[in-house]
Amino acid sequence: MQIIKINMLKKKPLLTSLTILFVILLCVVGYIIVHNKDQSNAKPATGATGTVNYKKPTAAEENLQNQIKQSVISKSTDTNQTPSNITVSISRISQAGAGQDIQIRAVISGTTSGTCTVTFTKDTDSFSESFTVVQQATYSTCNSANVPAASFPTKGVWNVSIKITNGQSVSNTAESSINVT
Repeated sequence: MQIIKINMLKKKPLLTSLTILFVILLCVVGYIIVHNKDQSNAKPATGATGTVNYKKPTAAEENLQNQIKQSVISKSTDTNQTPSNITVSISRISQAGAGQDIQIRAVISGTTSGTCTVTFTKDTDSFSESFTVVQQATYSTCNSANVPAASFPTKGVWNVSIKITNGQSVSNTAESSINVT
């Protein structure tokens, strides 16, 4: 009987080791299953910057684009102004939050003075604001070109055009749009 007892004592550490190994294996398999399940349910961010909407444009979007096209065509055929070497480009149009001022920043070359006329249009609504052209260190810009949100009769996407005049000289027209909230 002593022989049998010795064999049982030698098998007990082996059985304990196998049980511990089995529990560890179950934990690893469980972790892998849960980890892979979390990744498979991950959804891509919607509305992220840099995404492209390939859907057919809505009627409102098509109307907006047609208005911009007609505006460009009508301004390119305007012969009442003297062509000049004044150029304007919009560097930024932004609104910090709902109800906040619309900030317009433009870079102007070819003049250090004059009038900066910013025109906003949406559907049948339109209004303009004028600002003086001021010289900065390396370029000119529209001085304090901030428009209160209360100036806009409705919220939504507004077309923005900027033209610079200095005497008889008139710049190109820079265009963009902003969603006023």
